Amino acid sequence: MEKFPKTAVILAGGQGSRMDYRDKAFLKYRGRTFIDHLLEGVEGFEEIIVVSNRPEEYREYQVRVVEDVIKGIGPLGGIYTGLLHSSYEEVMVVSCDTPFQNREFLNYMGRLSGTYEIALPRHAEGREPLCALYRRSLVDGIEELIGEKTYRITCLFNKSRMKWIDIEALDKSREIKEGFKNINTPEELKEIGGEV
Repeated sequence: MEKFPKTAVILAGGQGSRMDYRDKAFLKYRGRTFIDHLLEGVEGFEEIIVVSNRPEEYREYQVRVVEDVIKGIGPLGGIYTGLLHSSYEEVMVVSCDTPFQNREFLNYMGRLSGTYEIALPRHAEGREPLCALYRRSLVDGIEELIGEKTYRITCLFNKSRMKWIDIEALDKSREIKEGFKNINTPEELKEIGGEV
């Protein structure tokens, strides 16, 4: 199997308020948990870290689990925590509520290189900050934002060298875009035939 000298960070620290406060990482699709699907998708990365505030729930997984360094500030806090704990300069961030992530695309991100600080997918429907590459050198910039109580990831873009990845220009762009779909509510879980 091809290996990528990067860290993959799976963000699983959210409260799941729209999912009746269930841990979305352990929702099931086709008999397997979301976290199982994601771990399979990122297995080419040399290091895998799960950011979760309930590390005890991952005891049966052979994976490193870390808690948010700063709790309650959303995905920016998870990205910050992942960067701090990463052994590699580049960190692929994915969210635990996206069980359809396209493995070929994740491998594409694993092979990516350049002088960017953030490599971010974008397409006609928007941008995908929770399926993107971030460099550890961003830690200081994130700390500045946190100090200003500015927790929107998009505010980091203005401070960073960006590489925009045009999804529409890639092969299998439709399948890649479907992989970005996140499951936030019991209704969305039901739509995909998932279960708790």
